[in-house]
Amino acid sequence: MNAPSANSPSPHILTGVMVILLAVTITLGLIWGLRPHPTTPEPSPSPLQESPSFSWGSITLTAPAGWYIAPIAYRTPAQAEQGEAGEVVGFQVLKNGKTPDTSGLAILNAGGPQSDALLCTDVPGRACARYEGRDALRFALWTADSSRETTDVFRAIASQLATTGSVSYAAAYDDVTYGLRVQLPGSWIGFKVQREAWHAVSMRGDSPSIPVADGPELHITHPLSTATSPRQDIPIMVFTIEQWKHIQSDEWSVSAAPFQPGELARNAAYVFAIPARYNYAFPPGFEEVEQLLREGAVSAR
Repeated sequence: MNAPSANSPSPHILTGVMVILLAVTITLGLIWGLRPHPTTPEPSPSPLQESPSFSWGSITLTAPAGWYIAPIAYRTPAQAEQGEAGEVVGFQVLKNGKTPDTSGLAILNAGGPQSDALLCTDVPGRACARYEGRDALRFALWTADSSRETTDVFRAIASQLATTGSVSYAAAYDDVTYGLRVQLPGSWIGFKVQREAWHAVSMRGDSPSIPVADGPELHITHPLSTATSPRQDIPIMVFTIEQWKHIQSDEWSVSAAPFQPGELARNAAYVFAIPARYNYAFPPGFEEVEQLLREGAVSAR
């Protein structure tokens, strides 16, 4: 075997050089991957000033005392660079001292014109008004707050809208815990939700009437219902899928009625049911509730 030339680099030196080159390559690659690359910027919210009054197309609104209106506008990066205000796409009605940036305090919201979310079945909130103006301006106005004060403000703004276009009302209850939605007509705006519980006992011969389970029962009450003049509410029992199997097999009973609750809707986790004989007293409004249930007011998500 021939000995390596005195001028030839040693194998250890070559290996070291290769390791260094590899490390430099990896480092450059990481730096390139981490550096910001140009992307298409999204439109940014435009900082418009709130005011007790607001004009948009043919509509002019005035906030009730103690409230103000904050326009919602978006601007492109180019408009932001030039300091332009951007295009108004909606508005919020808030209480004095609150800001649109504070989570949960934006009481009323309006979607932009020609929006796909115009039907009140497609927007969140307990009260909704769909507006169609004579100048083709269309949007949905809604609120997630069912307090008397907010409901009054909602109706006041919607009444002003009715002077320049048509307004149709609707109400809805969304329970994100169970994936439940109840769609209601506008006459139910201002409804309340009372949370009660159902209790099940065993119907098995070896252990009759022994308590075996309980669960939530929601009562949606009409805004005109009072303690002295009650109206028919909408009671909804919530069962897990496994609990519902016991109900259907008559292993459990949740009332003294000779038949079980009736299923209204279900999702992968829960079954929503109407109690047996829920309207046995035939209070005012029971026909309306029957119709709402028959037409599928209760749905699952």
